[in-house]
Amino acid sequence: MVTDYVGQKDYLWFDKIRLEYENKKSSSWLNNIVLKKKYRKAVIAFKKNFKSRTKTMDEKRNCLSDLLMMDWGDLMIASKNGIIIASHTSTHPILSSLRKEDICKEINESQKKIFLELGIKNTFFCYPDGSEMSISENVISELQKSGVRFAFTTVNGVNLNLQNNFRLKRIGINPSDPVPVVAMKIIVASFLAGRKANA
Repeated sequence: MVTDYVGQKDYLWFDKIRLEYENKKSSSWLNNIVLKKKYRKAVIAFKKNFKSRTKTMDEKRNCLSDLLMMDWGDLMIASKNGIIIASHTSTHPILSSLRKEDICKEINESQKKIFLELGIKNTFFCYPDGSEMSISENVISELQKSGVRFAFTTVNGVNLNLQNNFRLKRIGINPSDPVPVVAMKIIVASFLAGRKANA
């Protein structure tokens, strides 16, 4: 969890960029349509209507429910019901791009906040971005110093052995995945893990 955003009415920095890009992309393609004479009036009317429905970032922010992010009470309920609450830094930077002292600060402040709010001394961590390039030996060293024992990447795959607890792969389950796709991902992961166990 990105602890500086708990209970906030704002998007994380990378979501702000994505939403702005999507807004620009969706409205700019309309401006690039080459109008054939017979379709001109219909396309111009469509453009006006589309632009009036396209919200700016501020309009989207104002349409949010009371809280975009879970608050500490929500996280406490989740934790008491078996959900592991893990650190994801304080502000979601790409850790490998930071100086060692800033890596330490991001990890430790997030861990402290989780402990203060939830009473959890956590041994799990999820890398912001999570790609191989976002992980360095300095990052792993700071995680080890902070008491983390398992760190998850966004690298797709199944962990058939635990040779490196600080580069754990995962099977991504996305909100857009239909139920059969989620089921297939779980079946494949279980099958691969079972094959390794029986080998």
